[in-house]
Amino acid sequence: MKQATLFAIFLVLLFQQSLQNEGHVGLLKASVRAKTGYIARCPPAKYINNGECVDQCPPFKISIFNGFAKICVTRNEISSCPTGSCNNFCYKLECVNMCPYYTFDLNTSCIVRCPKDANFVVTLNCDDDCFFVMKTCYSKCPDSYYYLMKTPYFDWCLKQCPIYTAKNNFTCELSCSTDKQYLFNNTCLKACPSSHKYMFLHVSKFNEILMCTDNCHDRVLYGNQCISKCPSLTVLYNGTCSTGCPSTHPLLYSSQLKFRDDIQLNRSDLACVSECGNDYSIFNSTCVADCPDSFPFSLNGTCTQECADDKPVHVEKQTKCIPSCPLDYFLFNDTGICYDRCPKSYVYTYNQTCHSECPDYLPFQLTRQKKSFILIGHSFQPVLYYECVEMCPNLHYQQQCVDVCPLNAKYKSFKSCVNQCSGDLPFYLTLTMQYVFYAHEKETICVKSCPAYYVNHTKVCTSTCPSDSMFLFNNICLKRCPLTKKFGEKSHSFYVCVQKCQHLSFNNICVDKCPNAAKYNSNSTCVSKCSNSLLPYYYLNTTKVRARYYGYKMETNFYCLASCPSNLFGFEHRCVDKCPKATFYFGKKCLFDCPLSYPYKIPPLQKCANVCPNTTYLYNRTCVPMCPDSTFQFQNRCVSECPDSHSWIYTKNASAKHVQYLCVDVCPVATFEFKPNKLCFDKCPDGFFIDRNECVKTCPKNRKLVNNSTKECTMNCTGMYLQGNFCVNLCVEEMFIFQNSCVNSCPSSHPLKYITNNKILTQKFCVKECLNNTYIFNASCFDVCPKGLLAYNRDCLKVCPSSHQIINVITRECVQKCPRNLVLSYPNKCEKRCPSGKQFIENGICLSSCKNNTRLYYPTSNGYLCTHSCSGEYVQLQETNRCGKKCPFNRIIIDEICMLYEKCTDHPLIEYTAKGKVCKHGCSAGMYLNGTNCIDSCPKDMFILNKTCVQTCPESAPYLWKSFGMTFSRKCLPRCPFFTVMNSSNCILVEECIGFLGEKNNAIHNGKCVPECPYGSVEFKDKKCRYRYEFILPIVICSVIFIGLVTSICKMVSCRMKKTNTNTQQRSDGIDKQNEFTSLIEDETEAKSIIEGFERQSIEDNEFTGSFQPGNNIKSVIDDEKRLPNEDDNLQGLIHSKASVKDTSENDERQPNETENKVTIDVHEI
Repeated sequence: MKQATLFAIFLVLLFQQSLQNEGHVGLLKASVRAKTGYIARCPPAKYINNGECVDQCPPFKISIFNGFAKICVTRNEISSCPTGSCNNFCYKLECVNMCPYYTFDLNTSCIVRCPKDANFVVTLNCDDDCFFVMKTCYSKCPDSYYYLMKTPYFDWCLKQCPIYTAKNNFTCELSCSTDKQYLFNNTCLKACPSSHKYMFLHVSKFNEILMCTDNCHDRVLYGNQCISKCPSLTVLYNGTCSTGCPSTHPLLYSSQLKFRDDIQLNRSDLACVSECGNDYSIFNSTCVADCPDSFPFSLNGTCTQECADDKPVHVEKQTKCIPSCPLDYFLFNDTGICYDRCPKSYVYTYNQTCHSECPDYLPFQLTRQKKSFILIGHSFQPVLYYECVEMCPNLHYQQQCVDVCPLNAKYKSFKSCVNQCSGDLPFYLTLTMQYVFYAHEKETICVKSCPAYYVNHTKVCTSTCPSDSMFLFNNICLKRCPLTKKFGEKSHSFYVCVQKCQHLSFNNICVDKCPNAAKYNSNSTCVSKCSNSLLPYYYLNTTKVRARYYGYKMETNFYCLASCPSNLFGFEHRCVDKCPKATFYFGKKCLFDCPLSYPYKIPPLQKCANVCPNTTYLYNRTCVPMCPDSTFQFQNRCVSECPDSHSWIYTKNASAKHVQYLCVDVCPVATFEFKPNKLCFDKCPDGFFIDRNECVKTCPKNRKLVNNSTKECTMNCTGMYLQGNFCVNLCVEEMFIFQNSCVNSCPSSHPLKYITNNKILTQKFCVKECLNNTYIFNASCFDVCPKGLLAYNRDCLKVCPSSHQIINVITRECVQKCPRNLVLSYPNKCEKRCPSGKQFIENGICLSSCKNNTRLYYPTSNGYLCTHSCSGEYVQLQETNRCGKKCPFNRIIIDEICMLYEKCTDHPLIEYTAKGKVCKHGCSAGMYLNGTNCIDSCPKDMFILNKTCVQTCPESAPYLWKSFGMTFSRKCLPRCPFFTVMNSSNCILVEECIGFLGEKNNAIHNGKCVPECPYGSVEFKDKKCRYRYEFILPIVICSVIFIGLVTSICKMVSCRMKKTNTNTQQRSDGIDKQNEFTSLIEDETEAKSIIEGFERQSIEDNEFTGSFQPGNNIKSVIDDEKRLPNEDDNLQGLIHSKASVKDTSENDERQPNETENKVTIDVHEI
């Protein structure tokens, strides 16, 4: 406090001193020019610091929110300026032409918030978001501003109450009471009037309140409520949520489909429509994006099973019918299929058709690249095809157009690639081709003679020495250097002869590093092997050296040494860091055999030992983990035969590859014995059967049967078939199953044979009679008739009867007529597709051509279906009788006909549909205007404004909102929808800001998504920010109640003392009783104050711990005060209806109302 006072005195003195300056120029006017360069408005999540938007305030500053912006200020910041220091306004001791929008004007000083003694704010005629309006602080409201609205930040002086407030005399209330909770014309009502019978929740910057309206505007009607979205199990029709669709709009349109202007898809999951539009089809009264597999095609907007004739072709592996093949697709053999690639023997194309070779008038083959790619190996390669052309654009080689000559003909002679230069162009000249945008390339051309500055060496023009004469001595190219300068040092592409190399030499060539063929450094000479006598050991050393440009790299050098370094081992004249696997460590050398002092070898450890480890066995001076096959394990040794004390041999199958033979005295548990040879097995060998814990050659008589799966001796074949003495899961192919046994032929009691020929495993059973779902042929029953036979009723026939003489080639049945998915071909067959020569279908019959009255046709999976007209999703090609689903890109649809024109003539707009480009006078529903084109969605880099694609949003609609059903584009809106919050220039859902369960670390402040509540405010459970000074009112009320409580108790004690003194004076009983009642009645107000104090304290405690809203909670306190006189039964029991005390009682009963009015006034003052 003292520091602030001293600082203020210093500024005053400095200001007074400045007045004495020459010319009497003010401090601010003399030192600072007028400034207006302050930021207009920051995004909601940012703070304003020194006129700039920042993510957070500096550590030495705090943030405050003044109702319009979050501002960074110092704790002792001087906000006001000396009077008259500037011509216009002053902000932070700087003269400005106007105050920043986030400040208030107080006597021409721009301050971040109004002081307590001037907290009344005037914003001209604005009563909502008044950020860009001049804001002025007053000590009270001016005369023309009659209404007052209390906000959490200041008292707002208004000329008229806003629509979202209720008038109470000259106060604008932000809420209504619970018994009159509906607001209409600034008045709180119990129910909405009949003229405005619908209600909705209005959300403003300062409150949320239920308001009456005559229509729902941008909401939907559900009962008498205007809500943002229809509940589940309801559908939207004509702005109303209902349980079903009317007959005029019988189709269901999902919000997951494309956005439409005629329905509010963001208001309901399902909506009733009269038609699905061009982009979707109808299936089961529902608009679908893709038809199901059972009805794969879409005809007239409805899913169906077949295409139309006006679109006769389709792309390979696709079901969509089109009038002609797209670009880069080709026809082949009149199949009607557009292939992505031509077959191997027909790789040449012209007129968009595959051919086996190019014609004479188009002799050259030009390789083209398609836009698609195929996976070859581990990479995607472009799809290529060959186009027949009259002339190649660059070069040609063997009738093939090329950009670069191949290696076997790499020389250019005019525009042809040749393997050698000859004739008029006998010499070879290699040129470096310089390109602007990519690397240089070399090419060799045939020339008549070598140009200047080149030499001829065996008909090769070169600017340097050739490879066979690469040594330069006295500027002459030689095959080798002379003895006086025998070393060749690299210079460009040749070698200069020198007397001595700087580093190393190899074959008389100076090198920086030895080559791999002679990588060893032996006295600065590179050799392939070291000398056995002088430098016998080979040694390599890897060091870290500095790289050429930056950093380091590892480099390995090889040397010939007289002896190995101390950390390495010598092995066959080499220095190694570890010995090879076939050797053993001993001393500093690697040995192939261990010495006599340590005779035993341990191969895994490459060590020599005098005793084998416990986990190994000694065999031929080697410690092995397992004995060889010809030996047996006995007491850590491998022996050739077991001793008498351990005469049993246990064959242990340690793994599939390793079998151990152990000498044991008895067989281990869970093994099988073969007593004749004293053998133990983990499982019995082949040719043996298991009988309990023994391996036997034959099973005993009481268990003579053998389970063929487990090889166990058993008494019966439970769940299996008996075949001889074996129990089998399946009889052999030539045998039949009868009573769980395999027999060679069926008995007379079951003479028929039932053959299951429709399963993976065919079985044969002996049966009395055939089952109902089988077919009979030659005393046998079949699941399906054998090949070459036809099914009729339950018989297999070779020829169909006359009543059912048509053959279904798919099911091999005799039928009277073909099913709907098949066609009748000549003479009596039902097939999937009509044969060649009769590919046209009429009434399900294959014909050679359509009749005159059905001359139009479109392709189907069965053939070409004849039709009267192209309708629905099909369009007629102008020059043909075919109906297609797609008009080519270079053509235009006019009046449902695909014309040969490329542009519209009498229609200003072009609409892009599934059929193609359609000439129109206006865009259809669900389409957007982009220039002169109608498209289904705006480009990704554009926005939607009134069904038009724009590059940027205008100032009248600056906010971006991505509504439901929109994939990419976003709408420009003048304000964010009520169920969203502002996030910079975007509107996001409340759940995106704080999460569905409040799990995100954000908060909502004044309709904006902020990372945290501003300074001076508290974040509540609903993630909304409220300021701390909203809790001052409960504290003040509690203090007043406490003081009244103490005062009342003191008065009651004083009255009782007076009563005792009166009794001692022995007054009459009647007078004493009257005084007692009079005293009680006089103190009625104090007693009521006591009870009111407890009630108020309880209310304030509850509200303080929960979410506190000033308007509602103050009213609840006042209502409780009104109820207290009626609820105080004990106090009323003390009051008697005597005439002598009636006047006193009436005066006391008026006292609570006066107290109530006083409390109400105090609340507004606070």
